[in-house]
Amino acid sequence: MKRILYMLVLVMISACSENVAPVNYVILKGKLTYPQLKREVTLSVKDSKDNINLIADNDGVFLDTLWLEKPSYFTGLYFKPFGLYLKSGMELQLTFTDTLSMPAFSGKGSAENIILNTKNKRYEDLIGSYPFTRFLSLPRADYDQEVDQYVADINSMIRANKEVLDDDFITKYLQNADTIKSSMEPLYQRQQQMIRELSPGTPSPDFKDYVNYTGGTTSLQDLRGKYVYIDIWATWCKPCKYEIPYLEKIENFYEDSNIEFVSISIDRKEEEQAWRSMIEEKKMGGIQLWAGKNKDIEFVDKYYVQGIPRFILLDPDGKIIEYDAPRPSDPKLKEILDRLL
Repeated sequence: MKRILYMLVLVMISACSENVAPVNYVILKGKLTYPQLKREVTLSVKDSKDNINLIADNDGVFLDTLWLEKPSYFTGLYFKPFGLYLKSGMELQLTFTDTLSMPAFSGKGSAENIILNTKNKRYEDLIGSYPFTRFLSLPRADYDQEVDQYVADINSMIRANKEVLDDDFITKYLQNADTIKSSMEPLYQRQQQMIRELSPGTPSPDFKDYVNYTGGTTSLQDLRGKYVYIDIWATWCKPCKYEIPYLEKIENFYEDSNIEFVSISIDRKEEEQAWRSMIEEKKMGGIQLWAGKNKDIEFVDKYYVQGIPRFILLDPDGKIIEYDAPRPSDPKLKEILDRLL
């Protein structure tokens, strides 16, 4: 009888274990030190329009459950973006102590997220801000050395913590670190070509007969004898418009100096009136030119312009001083102009 009961107990235990569903969710807890400033933390996934909003109560506390089919990487945003790696079974605490720092992580899953955000910060330090000019301008030996050191440091950090890290995390981020050289190589080659073609002292690519707001046309040749600070912009470009008042201050400060300030709009052919209206509305000074009448803007292409605004500084002989000069809002511009003028 006892043997039968024992077997029944084993059968019941086995049946219960078979019916236990696998954990397919993550518990996220959070604490905001200053909920009066903002009570919402947003999580987004690449290539998805659906965001997850974590709403804290008046005390700055939030608690939520996320259902996951597979390990996922999120971009989190409170006041500052941060990375978030989540896998079913994690119970993660995020503590936001201020509006400038990354959250502090604790609980199950904290090791992965501490390393992930350390990795992201190191990567930002490595390549810098877009368009990554300093990093991509390094000589090949220095470039390789910096990338190799970054990869070695990240991989060493992951391997040193492999006992507490999720296997999927280890596989993903070891592979991710090792692909940096191949992923950045096209950008590196392009930047090196720019350096060869647009180095200081090289004659600037030319432009001819751009429409002048005040009438007629203007060519680069017409500006010889003066330093030339060129602003490539468009009326639809918000960062371009942000620089307008700063450019006006620079123009006024160097009004009597041997320098011309030239703004070249790349607004399209059908946007000429928008260009004229904005110049009038904002009372923009300097030489205002419009290149939109040209089907192919060769001058812009030869300067490898992929984002605007872009600023260029030339000497009185039409030779390049800086093919990617500081913006008017950057104090470095005035330092350069003071040395030249």
